[in-house]
Order: sequence, then C-alpha cells, then structure tokens
Amino acid sequence: MSSNPITIYPYPIGDGFERFTSKGMCPINPYKNFFEGLFSKFEESNFNTNFLQWGLVTLMYFAGNQGKYWNVLLAGAIAGFIGTLFEGGTAAYVCRKGDINTPRHHLISYLIVEVFWIVKEYSIPFLNLYKIKVFSKGNVGKTAEYIIKILLIFFSGCRFYIGYERMIHGLLTTSETKYGHMAAHGIMGLADLEFPGKSKTNIIKNYLQHSYYITIIFVDLTSILVSLMNGITEMYKDVIPNSFLNPFQSIKCAFILLLACDALIFEQNIGVYTYYKKDITNDYKFEKDNNNNNNLYNDNNNDNDNENDNENESENENEKKEYITIDITKV
Repeated sequence: MSSNPITIYPYPIGDGFERFTSKGMCPINPYKNFFEGLFSKFEESNFNTNFLQWGLVTLMYFAGNQGKYWNVLLAGAIAGFIGTLFEGGTAAYVCRKGDINTPRHHLISYLIVEVFWIVKEYSIPFLNLYKIKVFSKGNVGKTAEYIIKILLIFFSGCRFYIGYERMIHGLLTTSETKYGHMAAHGIMGLADLEFPGKSKTNIIKNYLQHSYYITIIFVDLTSILVSLMNGITEMYKDVIPNSFLNPFQSIKCAFILLLACDALIFEQNIGVYTYYKKDITNDYKFEKDNNNNNNLYNDNNNDNDNENDNENESENENEKKEYITIDITKV
C-alpha cells in the first residue's frame, strides 16, 4: 500500500522568512500572483464576514436608515472592510511565488491596519452608548461616556501593540499578539458592560429587557469569551488547539451586522411611543403613534416631528397629557 507524502518546498529559512514556516500565514503552495492570493481569502470566514457585513450595512444605510446611529454602523462596516483588505492583501502579496526569496523583516501594513480595526471594533461600545443615553435617566449616560472614552485609550494601546508585534515579526499570530488580543477584548468586555438606570418609560424598559439587554449581554459575553480563549489557547497550546477560538472570533467579527439587524427589528417592533399620565390615577397608559414614518434610529423626519409635537401640545393643553418622543439619533 503506497502513500502520498506532503511535498515540502525548499523555502528559505531564517529571519525575514518566518511567514513560510508553520507559524506563518503563507500556504504550503505559494500563490501564483497577488489576485489568486486575495481571492483565496474568501475561503476564510472572517474575510467573508467583513466583506458581506460592509455590503449589507451599506445597503441598509442607503435604503433610508440614515442618522447618527447608522452613521456609526456604516463607519464600522467600512473600517472592517478596509481592514480585511489590508490584512488579506498583505498576506496575498508576500506569499507569492515571486516573493519566496525576498526577506520581509518588517510588514508595516500590519501596523497601519490597526487604525481600521480600532474604528470597527470600538464602534460597538459607542453604539451601545447611544442607547444608554436615550433610555436611561440621570447621569448614567454621562458616566458611561466618560468610562468608554477612557477605555478607548487602553484599547487603542493594545491594538497598536498587536500591530507592532505583527509588523516586526512579519507574522499575523505570535504569543505576543495572542496576549494582546486577550487584553484588547477584555477591555471591550468592560466597555460593553451594562450601565443600569431607570428607563424613561415602562414599555421601553420592558422591551429592552427582552431585546436590547439581551443583545448587549450577548456582545459582552462574546467579547469576554474571545479574551479568555486567546489566553487559554496560548497558555495551554499543547493541549487546547487554537481552532477552539474560531467560533467566538467569527461571531465577534459580525457584531456590526448583528447590531444593524437589531436596529431594524427595534424600529419595526417599537416605532415611536408616546404616553400620558391619567388625571385621576398614577397609572400610565401607553399608546403607539400612528405615524409609521417615524424612526427611532433615523433623524430624517425631525422637522415634521417638531411640527406635529407643537400641534399636539396646543390641542391637548387642557387634558394635562405629557408626551415623550424618543429618538436615538438625537443623543
């Protein structure tokens, strides 16, 4: 019975050629050209996710979902798309057959791309901040904003550390980058922690408990798991393979798309709610506005909303009804 052994190509070894070793990102068969390498990246889930995420969020945005919240979603999706092109394009270029004998001591593109990863990944805490500022009373929103901005400094430091290590070693994954990811995603988990506060309306609070809170907890839990798995798979790499990290990493990669879908569902199910307090009792009765064109995540109709609010105030002045319009894009 004969076997077919794997062919080992005679790559150069030593400093500048680690990309062709088992620790590197180059395949055993080098790419014939740059485009073959780039298109082969579509076999990787993270590359596909960032590409698809950019396309879908852009489609949602130009379909009419424009506003502050959607601006951040679009910026995060575009940053992820550019980042994945930079990262995948770098590997496609340095893993060509024509580049086999070229030492690559430093890959500066791996440091530059961290700017886009920072924008993409840290857009999540800022998206959550918008919701917190809208649906919470008191100083909860301001406190959350200060904490998130401070943590941004530490998160950026971790990401640039990852980029620096990748640049000087010419590799995507090293022990240093794994621990850097552990720290970065740990900070992400802290930034995504819920800041509980009294909701402006009971109906909003009830909805958030079943949708918004669940989404935030899911995002936060995934970030923490990615952080822990980066450390565990590095510290116990002889026992736990790095592939154990992949499911959590793939989910984290799609956070922008997840929140975009959540925003669409939120708009569909909630719309704009008003409430008024009864004159006799302390109970609150909630009613849904019949104007279906209003949009919690869209501030395009603000002028019409203001005109309608002025008319309602004059008509209901004697009824002592208090109306509240919630627009997440005006925070």
